[in-house]
Amino acid sequence: MMQGDTSNPRETLPAALQMMAKAKSSGTFTVTHDGQQAVILLSAGYILFASSTTGTRLGDAMVQKGVLGRETLEQVLAVQKRKKNKQPLATILAELGLVSREAAGVIVEQQIYEVIGEVMNWPSVTLDFEPMQTGFEDVIRPDSCSVERVLLNVATH
Repeated sequence: MMQGDTSNPRETLPAALQMMAKAKSSGTFTVTHDGQQAVILLSAGYILFASSTTGTRLGDAMVQKGVLGRETLEQVLAVQKRKKNKQPLATILAELGLVSREAAGVIVEQQIYEVIGEVMNWPSVTLDFEPMQTGFEDVIRPDSCSVERVLLNVATH
């Protein structure tokens, strides 16, 4: 486990993510600030997923973009809740044939950019990295979510 506090997340978060990418680490970064929380999931140094308590949840983003209906989302969330091995929503949607793996990957990628951009604008953060075994073989992997590419995209937008 790695932990730390910083008053400059614009520098510290990218440095921590780059260190994890270089080491091809897998695990969960939890970033907190004044009751807000973001989670960034890494597998072999690639960002697979990110969410925050203040941002739009992935399913809600899919409904807003017209990719999924609200009723369908609720049904899939119920399926997700019943699964013993907690799979990400995008993976379940693709397995059920409700969205293509490519479409799910694009939406996950957009969410990753939004969450990391949001967190980098928090005035101070506490970082906590919890390593874990991979086990993400079946998870939707956004094509362009290397740490370097995500940080470049966030920096230019």
